[in-house]
Amino acid sequence: MSIWPLARSPCKFSGPEIACSDHCLNASGLSTAQLVTTLSISPNITEHIAQLNAALGVPSNYAASRGLALCLTPEELVETEPDFYGRPQRLTAQALQAWSQMKSCAAESEITLHLISAFRSPDYQYELLKRKLDAGQSIDQILQVNAAPGYSEHHTGRAIDVGTLGCAALVEEFEWTPAFAWLREHAGEFGFALSYPRDNPSGMAYEPWHWCFREQSSGAFAKNLDKPTRKE
Repeated sequence: MSIWPLARSPCKFSGPEIACSDHCLNASGLSTAQLVTTLSISPNITEHIAQLNAALGVPSNYAASRGLALCLTPEELVETEPDFYGRPQRLTAQALQAWSQMKSCAAESEITLHLISAFRSPDYQYELLKRKLDAGQSIDQILQVNAAPGYSEHHTGRAIDVGTLGCAALVEEFEWTPAFAWLREHAGEFGFALSYPRDNPSGMAYEPWHWCFREQSSGAFAKNLDKPTRKE
């Protein structure tokens, strides 16, 4: 059962509608005065991704076995506000607009949303996984909680990790916060969907904090999410 009431909100995403048939795509061609970075997509990106994953020991059938598409880096990214730790972050212009509106709307319901993480490059993802390997974790353990380089939604500049007051970052307990209850009810109104619910087909661990901007919605994404069941 849900232990917090789900606040109704009159807010809606007012930006342009973006229809996405795939979670991972090349989000190029954006136009914004906030443009700060232009990233070039190497013609050898597939080979580069393969080299990164081979160096980590990622199984060659990783993507096929999980039904994952290659997540391309957008050519243009814009700066967000600093994240909860004061670090610079970047998103696509549309994702930033949706995130800013969603965060402001949540604040009107006295819900605080923090940005924990946003864009990550494949090379950054490689370093993240390598540190875990060097710390003694197996690649199979790591791939349950982190996507392999080239297959993380964070590469698209559309994915965000969200936190809130009174809850540690990136923990399953986030699902018991008023912030998650609000997101479950309203995130779809701003085009965000929960990427990794329990028992998701990608084989990723449950991540109630990870949301990806996909398209403008009437709220169906959020309202169709399974409500959490408290563990005794």
